[in-house]
Amino acid sequence: RRCVKPDSLCAVASFRYPVFAGDAFLALSDSLRADVISMAAAEGDPDLRAQTLEEAAKNFTADYDEFIKSQGDSLAFGQTWSLEVKTNVLRQSPKWVSVAHNYFVYSGGAHPNHATRYVNYDRATGHRLRLAELFQPDFGKTLTGIAERHFRQNEGLKPGAPLTDGYFFEDGQFRLNDNFTLTDTGLKFLYNPYEIKPYAAGETELAIPFSELEGILRKDVVR
Repeated sequence: RRCVKPDSLCAVASFRYPVFAGDAFLALSDSLRADVISMAAAEGDPDLRAQTLEEAAKNFTADYDEFIKSQGDSLAFGQTWSLEVKTNVLRQSPKWVSVAHNYFVYSGGAHPNHATRYVNYDRATGHRLRLAELFQPDFGKTLTGIAERHFRQNEGLKPGAPLTDGYFFEDGQFRLNDNFTLTDTGLKFLYNPYEIKPYAAGETELAIPFSELEGILRKDVVR
């Protein structure tokens, strides 16, 4: 925390994440912390990318100091800056721990930026589950077709209606991202602001029940 005045014009960096106790979960905790650091260090000069949360906080407050200095004797445009990463556990199974890394930053401008990143960690190794690991080979076309049907239903779009007006899909073609989490009943994808819609539209969630993925889903992975 860095403040120009005791009670105002502050830059605050805060990070909150779970730590899994015990030697058996060292790899899991290391992977999770590395992802928190990566999100915390996302802002700023890539050549100065922080390697620790302490460095990320220091870089953020240093940028704020430079901004305040640039204002000279006038603090008319001085504002409170905030950098925050909060990680919440969504689900635990015998094999996987699914979390949501929630990122928020405001460093001046018209509005803050925020994003949510789902990650599914192997409890024993800390491995981050990739979408392809959930499915049989050549799953892509089938999964995309199922997902697009749900997306159109959620958005009130008829089959074949263009995905151009109000959406940012490349060439107007629906695409899944790799931001997904395992739930008790299926897969849930999340598109962050600016990813497929304008900022004002917020996040877009897309849930697909496991029951609709029979034939392409690897049941040995989803457990």
